[in-house]
Amino acid sequence: MAKSNDNFYVGIKKPKELRKNLLESSKRIIENLKDYEKIMSIRDEKSKKIVEFNEKIGEVVELFSFLKKTFPRQGIQAENKEINKTKKCKKSKKIEIENEEIARLETDLAEIEARLNSM
Repeated sequence: MAKSNDNFYVGIKKPKELRKNLLESSKRIIENLKDYEKIMSIRDEKSKKIVEFNEKIGEVVELFSFLKKTFPRQGIQAENKEINKTKKCKKSKKIEIENEEIARLETDLAEIEARLNSM
Protein backbone atom coordinates (compact mmCIF):
# COMPACT_ATOMS: atom_id res chain seq x y z
CA MET A 1 0.00 0.00 0.00
CA ALA A 2 1.08 3.40 -0.84
CA LYS A 3 1.50 5.91 1.89
CA SER A 4 -1.16 8.62 1.51
CA ASN A 5 -0.13 12.19 2.14
CA ASP A 6 -3.01 14.24 3.53
CA ASN A 7 -1.13 17.48 3.12
CA PHE A 8 -1.28 18.98 -0.29
CA TYR A 9 -1.19 22.51 -1.59
CA VAL A 10 -3.65 24.31 -3.79
CA GLY A 11 -2.57 27.16 -5.94
CA ILE A 12 -4.51 30.42 -5.58
CA LYS A 13 -4.48 32.84 -8.43
CA LYS A 14 -3.98 36.47 -7.38
CA PRO A 15 -3.66 35.87 -3.62
CA LYS A 16 -3.12 39.55 -2.82
CA GLU A 17 -6.36 40.52 -4.55
CA LEU A 18 -8.26 37.73 -2.77
CA ARG A 19 -6.87 38.81 0.61
CA LYS A 20 -7.79 42.44 -0.19
CA ASN A 21 -11.35 41.44 -1.11
CA LEU A 22 -11.72 39.41 2.10
CA LEU A 23 -10.50 42.34 4.22
CA GLU A 24 -12.83 44.77 2.44
CA SER A 25 -15.75 42.40 3.00
CA SER A 26 -14.86 42.11 6.68
CA LYS A 27 -14.66 45.90 6.89
CA ARG A 28 -18.14 46.28 5.33
CA ILE A 29 -19.57 43.66 7.68
CA ILE A 30 -18.20 45.53 10.70
CA GLU A 31 -19.59 48.83 9.40
CA ASN A 32 -22.99 47.20 8.90
CA LEU A 33 -22.90 45.82 12.44
CA LYS A 34 -22.09 49.29 13.77
CA ASP A 35 -25.01 50.74 11.81
CA TYR A 36 -27.26 47.98 13.14
CA GLU A 37 -26.25 48.80 16.72
CA LYS A 38 -26.99 52.49 16.09
CA ILE A 39 -30.40 51.60 14.71
CA MET A 40 -31.15 49.41 17.73
CA SER A 41 -30.14 52.19 20.14
CA ILE A 42 -32.33 54.65 18.22
CA ARG A 43 -35.25 52.21 18.42
CA ASP A 44 -34.75 51.84 22.16
CA GLU A 45 -34.63 55.61 22.58
CA LYS A 46 -37.73 55.97 20.40
CA SER A 47 -39.68 53.48 22.48
CA LYS A 48 -38.63 55.27 25.68
CA LYS A 49 -39.73 58.61 24.21
CA ILE A 50 -43.06 57.12 23.18
CA VAL A 51 -43.65 55.84 26.70
CA GLU A 52 -42.67 59.24 28.12
CA PHE A 53 -44.95 60.97 25.62
CA ASN A 54 -47.88 58.76 26.59
CA GLU A 55 -47.26 59.52 30.27
CA LYS A 56 -47.22 63.26 29.53
CA ILE A 57 -50.41 62.99 27.49
CA GLY A 58 -52.04 61.15 30.40
CA GLU A 59 -50.92 63.92 32.74
CA VAL A 60 -52.33 66.57 30.40
CA VAL A 61 -55.63 64.70 30.21
CA GLU A 62 -55.77 64.52 34.00
CA LEU A 63 -55.03 68.24 34.31
CA PHE A 64 -57.62 69.04 31.67
CA SER A 65 -60.25 67.02 33.50
CA PHE A 66 -59.26 68.81 36.73
CA LEU A 67 -59.72 72.17 34.99
CA LYS A 68 -63.07 71.04 33.65
CA LYS A 69 -64.19 70.18 37.17
CA THR A 70 -62.96 73.44 38.67
CA PHE A 71 -64.45 75.75 36.05
CA PRO A 72 -68.02 76.85 36.68
CA ARG A 73 -70.73 74.95 34.88
CA GLN A 74 -72.62 78.04 33.71
CA GLY A 75 -71.60 80.00 30.67
CA ILE A 76 -70.10 83.47 30.72
CA GLN A 77 -73.30 85.09 29.45
CA ALA A 78 -75.25 83.96 32.48
CA GLU A 79 -72.68 85.54 34.79
CA ASN A 80 -72.90 88.83 32.89
CA LYS A 81 -76.69 88.91 33.30
CA GLU A 82 -76.38 88.33 37.04
CA ILE A 83 -73.87 91.16 37.38
CA ASN A 84 -76.18 93.58 35.56
CA LYS A 85 -79.09 92.72 37.86
CA THR A 86 -77.22 93.34 41.11
CA LYS A 87 -76.59 96.70 42.73
CA LYS A 88 -73.44 98.73 42.10
CA CYS A 89 -71.88 97.87 45.47
CA LYS A 90 -72.50 94.18 44.84
CA LYS A 91 -70.92 94.62 41.41
CA SER A 92 -67.66 95.73 42.95
CA LYS A 93 -67.68 92.79 45.38
CA LYS A 94 -68.40 90.32 42.58
CA ILE A 95 -65.75 91.90 40.41
CA GLU A 96 -63.23 91.57 43.25
CA ILE A 97 -64.19 87.93 43.77
CA GLU A 98 -63.98 87.26 40.04
CA ASN A 99 -60.61 89.02 39.89
CA GLU A 100 -59.36 86.79 42.70
CA GLU A 101 -60.62 83.72 40.85
CA ILE A 102 -59.04 84.94 37.64
CA ALA A 103 -55.73 85.52 39.44
CA ARG A 104 -55.91 82.02 40.94
CA LEU A 105 -56.70 80.51 37.56
CA GLU A 106 -53.85 82.46 35.97
CA THR A 107 -51.41 81.10 38.54
CA ASP A 108 -52.74 77.58 37.90
CA LEU A 109 -52.36 78.17 34.17
CA ALA A 110 -48.80 79.43 34.69
CA GLU A 111 -47.98 76.26 36.64
CA ILE A 112 -49.40 74.10 33.86
CA GLU A 113 -47.44 76.03 31.24
CA ALA A 114 -44.29 75.61 33.32
CA ARG A 115 -44.89 71.85 33.43
CA LEU A 116 -45.47 71.76 29.69
CA ASN A 117 -42.31 73.78 29.04
CA SER A 118 -40.29 71.47 31.26
CA MET A 119 -41.31 68.51 29.08
